[in-house]
Amino acid sequence: MTGRLVHCGLGSLVREPGTGSAPAAHRPSQFARASQVQSAWTSAGRELSEHVARMHRGREPWSLSVDEIQERIAAVCEAPEPPRSKIRLSGPHLGALGPAEAERWMTTLRGVAERGAWPSGEEPADPWWGAAIRTDEDAERARLAAKALGASGLAQFDAVFTEVFAGVSVPPLRTLGQHGAFIAEMARIGQVLEVFRLGVFDAPLEEWTAHTSGGTFERWRHGRAVKALLRPGAPHHDVDPLLHSALQARPVWQQVRGSQIMPGQVAGLGRAREAHDKLAAHASYLGERLRGHPDLLAERLPQLAARAADLSAQRSRLEVLPAVTDDLDAARTAGLGELIEDLAARRLSPEHVAAETEFVWLASVLAQTTASDSGYARVTGDAVRAAVTRFRENDRALQRAAAAGIIAERGEGKPLICVCSPHTVGLYLSRKAHFDVVIIDDAQALATADGISALARADQAVVVGDSHLPGPTFFTAAGAPLCVALPQPGPAPDRVAGRRGIPRTADLSLALRHRGGPGRGRSGHRARPRPRRAGGARRRDARASAGEGVAGRPDRRSRTRATHSGRDPRNDRPECRRLPRRARRRSPGRPRRRPRHRCDCSPRH
Repeated sequence: MTGRLVHCGLGSLVREPGTGSAPAAHRPSQFARASQVQSAWTSAGRELSEHVARMHRGREPWSLSVDEIQERIAAVCEAPEPPRSKIRLSGPHLGALGPAEAERWMTTLRGVAERGAWPSGEEPADPWWGAAIRTDEDAERARLAAKALGASGLAQFDAVFTEVFAGVSVPPLRTLGQHGAFIAEMARIGQVLEVFRLGVFDAPLEEWTAHTSGGTFERWRHGRAVKALLRPGAPHHDVDPLLHSALQARPVWQQVRGSQIMPGQVAGLGRAREAHDKLAAHASYLGERLRGHPDLLAERLPQLAARAADLSAQRSRLEVLPAVTDDLDAARTAGLGELIEDLAARRLSPEHVAAETEFVWLASVLAQTTASDSGYARVTGDAVRAAVTRFRENDRALQRAAAAGIIAERGEGKPLICVCSPHTVGLYLSRKAHFDVVIIDDAQALATADGISALARADQAVVVGDSHLPGPTFFTAAGAPLCVALPQPGPAPDRVAGRRGIPRTADLSLALRHRGGPGRGRSGHRARPRPRRAGGARRRDARASAGEGVAGRPDRRSRTRATHSGRDPRNDRPECRRLPRRARRRSPGRPRRRPRHRCDCSPRH
């Protein structure tokens, strides 16, 4: 206890009872900087408290604190292959991704990876990645479309087209869309020439198609010109749609007008249209389901053939897509599309997908918290460490100032705090000495009778001990200060309060030491020889038969035969249950011996 007080700067308050030494007085000169220290301590403490609040306050809607986020990120990054994704979530998708949802998506994405949603290792690139193939029927149709658009399918179409338009000056056609447009224009030209003569394409079609906006005479004049171009027997009414068709087909007519055969003489135009429409349907179907929805009708034929060859070579991937497409689409809807693309591009193995997903989610939450909390964003580790250093230094200075203030306020005549062994309470303190509370430490090693003197001098008692430790043992002599007294504010009336003895099995406290030596009793005094009892054998026998001893004390023999649960007034030690010993016969000349008592309570009685 003395060492603790010295550590707190209160060592000068310790004094031995009876020495007359009083605590040294401290003057206000020691507190010149107390207000500055208090202000600096408060400022540093407020800064640290705000930082702790920022670190440990739950951030909504994720219910995670910054400290928890950092701890989880550190735990994830301790793996042999730590996550390294640069993808970060944001916006309403991140706000809707709570801990439970994040855990569910970790499990879902790992399952998708285990089912082979993306190739792994040294496998070639997957041209079917991201395709909207949800059923086995979709997969079969996509396989047939890729096969039809291959080099062989395009070659068959080219053969039919060349055969149909042989002798026609066909302009350069590079895509399926251009082939389809040319076939449609040739069909339109044929429809126009079935009604009009060839000169219709050289007529002022722009004026004729707009003649309805002129007057009556203009409309009459244009009508006569149109009728002049009609073939014999052709209907002369309702020719306005054909005039519009001729105007649209004029560019193609100008390209093919020098051909060996006229467009209207082309045979098998329907066969060419049928072959084209079949390929166009396959191209449209694949374009709608492939990732990015490419326009395959506008793709050059060599590139289209190469794409179809890649799709056909990786047709085994079509078996996986129906099992993973719905989960991948749901993840993209939840805002995880960029993360999925990153995982697939890096070909991450299934065992690392969950950790990567957790890392991206935690890092995104931390980034969002940093962006929304300017106080946390501008705090650095160096600033926090500097605040801790200032708080520690000012706290120590404040402790020293507080200790000096306590010492300055204490003086002689104040109530004391006594720290002593329970065996010395009766030696140094009078019966009238009274305290507010008595504290007994290490109580399991103290017998009940040994603490009575201390317990009787206070209204309240605090006992501290451990029932699992060994119980009371015989004390030994040890050199130590008998009592340490500390001044304590408040009145200290001199009265004795009766206390009931605490149970023998209670946990008591206050490491108590006994200052004794050879030949000394429990109270520390040297044992004095007991005076002889007066009176003859007859009076002694009479008193023994009456249950009395000399001077009104119980006779030793009656004590031996009786059973006591109190205290022995001679040695202040609780008596055990003594059993009478059978009297021995003695010879007439042999002196009477004092009966010896043998038990386990004490070596001396």
